[in-house]
Amino acid sequence: MKLSKERRQHERKSCLLSVDWSVSNSVYTNTIKNISNGGMFIETSEPFEVGQEISLRILAPEHLKKIHQLNAKIVRTEDEGIAVKFLNDDDHQKELVRFLINNI
Repeated sequence: MKLSKERRQHERKSCLLSVDWSVSNSVYTNTIKNISNGGMFIETSEPFEVGQEISLRILAPEHLKKIHQLNAKIVRTEDEGIAVKFLNDDDHQKELVRFLINNI
């Protein structure tokens, strides 16, 4: 079930960024399809479970040459990938997400 734009808390921004992420001692490299202040959609064909916590390493666009590390939780799974919600533990993580969105 997809959320309508009216139900979303944060506006999505389309992108194609590479992300390295880990869950349950396994590491994956996939593509971020869209991102918002609240989370992102990662394209993957691997099966995962809602509720799993993941660690993300996002390589910012080439002109920025920065790596952003964030924590998230899987909130939805689809055939095309997973939707994750950021676990913004502190203001620094929130600022990293805002910076990334504003510079892609």
